[in-house]
Amino acid sequence: MVNDSKSVVADEMIFTSDNDFFKNLSKDELMNWANETMNFVYEDLGYTKEQVLHAVIHMDEKVPHLHCVVVPLVKKYDKRTNTTRYTISKRSYVKSDAHLCELQDKYHERLTKKGFKLERGEKHTGVKHLSMGQFKNVARYYDRQAYKSKKKIEEQYWKIKGTLQNSKKKALTDKVIIDGELYHILLNFLDMYSEEIQKMVTSKAFVDSLNDFTCDYRKLEKQYRNSLIDINYLEDENGKLLEDKTNLLNFITHLLLILKEFFREILLSNDKKKKEKTINILKECYDNDLYNSFDLKEISKDTDSEIEVNDFINKESLEKDFDIFK
Repeated sequence: MVNDSKSVVADEMIFTSDNDFFKNLSKDELMNWANETMNFVYEDLGYTKEQVLHAVIHMDEKVPHLHCVVVPLVKKYDKRTNTTRYTISKRSYVKSDAHLCELQDKYHERLTKKGFKLERGEKHTGVKHLSMGQFKNVARYYDRQAYKSKKKIEEQYWKIKGTLQNSKKKALTDKVIIDGELYHILLNFLDMYSEEIQKMVTSKAFVDSLNDFTCDYRKLEKQYRNSLIDINYLEDENGKLLEDKTNLLNFITHLLLILKEFFREILLSNDKKKKEKTINILKECYDNDLYNSFDLKEISKDTDSEIEVNDFINKESLEKDFDIFK
């Protein structure tokens, strides 16, 4: 199904909001939000339930969020081979940035109609996501800015302190005589100190928030890796179940072949009660697609029950045809 190594084989989506949105939600309301979000994934994005590998509400972060992983599988008709085949195509679900914006509008409209107080984010801000490398560079930049401000204050502090210590004191007083130049240096230092301290506070707050975000991101990465392990395990288990199912179907098929002769012998006997029970069993097998019409005709051929079985087959066939016609 994968055309090349660059194909998006799984799409990861995070649905969340701010603290105010989740603050007063009860457990049932939270589940309603999650279910409506998954309806958006099915009905608006177009994914089927079979394409959803993982959909879990995480409550261990600052705000709850729904983590969803889907496979962008598409069924297409291939004109060259004249066959229908599956392929991987994320663009079939999210076609462009403009389409993504439309989908966000639909998500907002869907939730507000269900009574959730969700505000639509600002459109066309021009804000772009940073790569992890760019993100770390931003953090380092603000860290360096804080360090430069600290060094600048320290240098001026020691310079002014040395100048003051060399100033002359009046006899028997605590007053220090300073000249006009030193006075202006002190004023400039106070202005610079206030400005640099503000820069340090801003930089530190920004770095702290980046560190918090990085921690949250690492937790998500860990959860994602754990999810992949779970997915691999479930795939292995699914493979085993499919193998068991195939073996079981083969066994049932073999058993039904053996039973055909057994059922025929009963229909050829004179035991009316056993015949009636056998006829009912055969009808049930036919309704559950375990035997087809040819099997029933083969079992009942040249027996007293042949007409009854044929009438049943014809009646059922007509009803099935009528259902398809409707």
